[in-house]
Amino acid sequence: MDQNTIAIFHECSAGSIAETLNFPGVLAKLVVAGAEGYHCDLYRREKTYYLPDGSSHVEPEPELDPHEFSGAHIAHRFSEEDIKAALRAVQNGAATYVQFLRRIMAAGCVGYTVNLPGRRALYFSRRAEVYVEPFPAGN
Repeated sequence: MDQNTIAIFHECSAGSIAETLNFPGVLAKLVVAGAEGYHCDLYRREKTYYLPDGSSHVEPEPELDPHEFSGAHIAHRFSEEDIKAALRAVQNGAATYVQFLRRIMAAGCVGYTVNLPGRRALYFSRRAEVYVEPFPAGN
């Protein structure tokens, strides 16, 4: 994987945390990089970006407080409604990305996967419960 692609992945992760890049902006950069998508692991506080050739790049998110963003702080009960509410809040600008992460963890989400070809994000729990959120064609 070339350094330019890795730099784009880093920019996507860092820009999300810093609130300089929103979800549509992340998607646009991932398309330029040729990515298929990424997986956000809330247990490990990292994102793994994937290319169609099978290569991947892990981007740690050290900016997230390890005590606040740990498996111990992920609720055991999965609430699809609370995940939907967190999504609407971040989409409408009523929550930052970090606040969104806190909210989905409180809703029992251990991670999520964004798939560009399938145009959806999957949010899942400790018990493999899944909420699927399609994203519009404009994103």
